[in-house]
Amino acid sequence: MLFRVGHDVRYEIIVDAPNAKEAEKIAEDFPYEEWVFRYTSNEDVVAMEEDPRNPNPSS
Repeated sequence: MLFRVGHDVRYEIIVDAPNAKEAEKIAEDFPYEEWVFRYTSNEDVVAMEEDPRNPNPSS
């Protein structure tokens, strides 16, 4: 049986800036590998086809 598994990763960094626009500019210069916080914010598993041995596993 095939499954598509995906997860969204959220990256966060804290920067000192005079305003939000400047904070965005500063953050753009940092590669994601250097960002301080990262965690999975959403994960999903979707069946791509039915299992021929058990096409309706909920019953």
